[in-house]
Amino acid sequence: MNGDKAMTDDSAEVVREFFARMNSGGDFFALTADGYTWWAAGVGEVQERFDEIGQAMAEQLDGGMTMEVKGVTTEGERVAVETASFAKLKNGRVFNNQYHFLFIVKDGKITAIKEYNDTAHANATWADPSGGPSLLPVYRTETVNQYREPNGRLKKAG
Repeated sequence: MNGDKAMTDDSAEVVREFFARMNSGGDFFALTADGYTWWAAGVGEVQERFDEIGQAMAEQLDGGMTMEVKGVTTEGERVAVETASFAKLKNGRVFNNQYHFLFIVKDGKITAIKEYNDTAHANATWADPSGGPSLLPVYRTETVNQYREPNGRLKKAG
């Protein structure tokens, strides 16, 4: 039983460090394992597109973005985290999304991330005020559609 608690505590610490590094501009990817996956609600797997998404966001932000950890629940290698983001955009909008993440941590490295968030808020915040395509490529219809099956479901990875 003590081994399970130690693994749970270690897994939670890895995830807390992930968010601490994210907020400070540190290398949070150093905490991920080779071949890790990051799935986000509404857009599918994003690990291969994270640099593109991050750059597009940075170009629209008036300052940085923070992720406040609201709660952490652990069970072995599974770490569930509630967070809230906060950022001001150059167009005057505020991005204050609510998230639930599920992390899988093995041998001290994050092997999988599932990100659930308020996709309606994300789409509304990042929409082009002039009515053009989304300010974030990941939310543009043509981008999202390339990750969908003809029936509208997100394609499976691989």
